[in-house]
Amino acid sequence: MPVISGKAYWPKLHTPMGGPMSPEDKRYSIDVGNLDKKNVKVAKDLGMTVKTDDPDSEKPNAGMKEEFVTLKAYGYDYNGNLNPKPPLVDAKNNQLGDEMYHVLGNGSDVNVKFASKVTKTGFQMFLLQGVQVISLVEYDNPNA
Repeated sequence: MPVISGKAYWPKLHTPMGGPMSPEDKRYSIDVGNLDKKNVKVAKDLGMTVKTDDPDSEKPNAGMKEEFVTLKAYGYDYNGNLNPKPPLVDAKNNQLGDEMYHVLGNGSDVNVKFASKVTKTGFQMFLLQGVQVISLVEYDNPNA
């Protein structure tokens, strides 16, 4: 399985969440940003869409991800059952505890494993398989 390395942004690994355009389509997800040339090449060679975080977009924290990719995993199976969270491991591949899913913050150095598959209709999919945390930046929840 391919791996892409960079900094974690907006990790949603503890609970699948929907997006603004499709709130019912709940998924686990992570943006992997600040990609170096090697990781941009890996992504493009596989056919992934490499996005650029526009610093002039007037969005909160605009520009901090630089070049990035988004990886997702289905939150629920076809029967509506919750799929397990993607594995979250430390730099030595030891499984991290459940509380770590809540403290993985923006800017953490990560390696993200994913699968690539082509659907019956010919659409290329990239499915999040697991996250390795190399250097943790703890999320400071202002609502906690």
